[in-house]
Amino acid sequence: MIGEVLEGRYRIVGTVGAGGVGAVYRAEHLQLGHHVALKVLLPHLATHPQFRPRFEREARALAALAHPHVVSWTEYSYWNGTPYLVMELLSGRSLREVIAEGPTDPHRVRRIARQILGTLIHAHRLGFIHRDLKPDNIFLLDLPAEPDFVKVLDFGFVKLIERDDADPERSQLTASGMGLGTPTYMSPEQAWGDKTGPGSDLYSLGIILFELLTGRRPYVGEIARIVKAHMTEPLPEIADGARVASPELDAFVRRATEKRAEDRFASADEMLAALDALPDASAWMVLPGHRPRPSVGLAPGRDAGPRRRMPRIAIAVCAIAALGIAAGVAVDRIQTSADVVRPQGVPQAARVAPPDPPPREPDPAPVDEGSDPAEVAASEAAEGAGNAGLGPSPFDTRPRLPSIWNAHRRIASGQTLSPSTERAMERLADASTDDPRPLLLLAANAARNRSDGRAIALFLSANRTAADARSDPRMLRTLVRFAGESRFQRAAADALESIYGSVALPAIDDELARPDLTPTAYSRLSRLRERLASRSAP
Repeated sequence: MIGEVLEGRYRIVGTVGAGGVGAVYRAEHLQLGHHVALKVLLPHLATHPQFRPRFEREARALAALAHPHVVSWTEYSYWNGTPYLVMELLSGRSLREVIAEGPTDPHRVRRIARQILGTLIHAHRLGFIHRDLKPDNIFLLDLPAEPDFVKVLDFGFVKLIERDDADPERSQLTASGMGLGTPTYMSPEQAWGDKTGPGSDLYSLGIILFELLTGRRPYVGEIARIVKAHMTEPLPEIADGARVASPELDAFVRRATEKRAEDRFASADEMLAALDALPDASAWMVLPGHRPRPSVGLAPGRDAGPRRRMPRIAIAVCAIAALGIAAGVAVDRIQTSADVVRPQGVPQAARVAPPDPPPREPDPAPVDEGSDPAEVAASEAAEGAGNAGLGPSPFDTRPRLPSIWNAHRRIASGQTLSPSTERAMERLADASTDDPRPLLLLAANAARNRSDGRAIALFLSANRTAADARSDPRMLRTLVRFAGESRFQRAAADALESIYGSVALPAIDDELARPDLTPTAYSRLSRLRERLASRSAP
């Protein structure tokens, strides 16, 4: 249609986009001289009993919605029997292009989500459901004072929910298209072909938020597999390869994507209120093992407000002045108390350590029912033997705390950590600024629980905590396996390269020699090996 003039007013000068139902063209208004967008139904569908009414329904929806975040239109007409819609020509890019760049900054996600929810609030109050909300239908304008100004597009699937019962013809049309939508963002009720409501749009938005935050889709594969996953599978872990969602953000997205519509937010208004109630966006994505946790309640009768605690060094100085303690003793106490309150940024060597406690036998390590202590010992020995020349494991070179050792025994014997043990390891990770062992154990446990993204992020955190973390053979083997088989294979390959470099080559060779390795994993690991080998060459 390039070069065609519609009704003597609009000359088509270029193509904006096209699909299986219609095409959008860039056109010049001959009288006014400005450019507009023309959405034209494909000629062979101009008389189709389903798609022509849908096209007309989109025009009516745009006329009724009239919202700053909904694309505006100026005319609806026909050209040689084919309907077309004249709309404002947008300059910007779709949300799909933003997602293609990787995980999006949480502050930007929040800004975009608030505008989409404002649009849905307006549409739902007027009785409209979009039913095909997806990144391709969300356009971002870069206005001078408002970056990422949202425009919601394509109300072709819109459902006029308030008029179905009053208009049998429209009821029949709506019922025949209940399952319409895009599989990746389709709510379970749409997949089942059940009646849709406002909750369907909220579900689609929840999936979009997951993709914005993580840079990936929650469910991938063939269409049938994706549709089934929306109906039956829980949402995967919200992780971007280095960080995981805070508990508050995780609960927010998971509620929006509940399988049953009645378990989601009751309305777009409620979802927007919950979004505004979340902590500052800078705390949305956090490093594993460092998630904010609710504070422990105070004992009854104590003030719950903020309390300042007098530093122990000040107490010591006051005691010296009041009681006249001997100078040598006073100095010793000042040094000891200063070590207690010194900020974490002070080098470890500058601290004065308190005297070592008397030695005591460690508590007996519990062995889970059904575990053979001999097998546990053999497994631990195998962990040390599989070191691949990286030196002794940090589990062997550092003092063993009973809780860490017990957790190590569980992991080494092929088990997973109990929730209470995992929480204990998280507390140890928070308290230990130079000990990678809690992070390594948490990473191994996450890998066993198939939380690959969390495991990779924990391994990276352990390596940043202490350089000797790389001598843990479990980390090397797990990252190599993830680089071949995990959906986070790119993040695992990057972690291998940054932590090990060419030292990982023998472990990659061992994995490539596995007889049960899939062709996809073999191809990925071969490319990774070539890259590491080429970078280590002189």
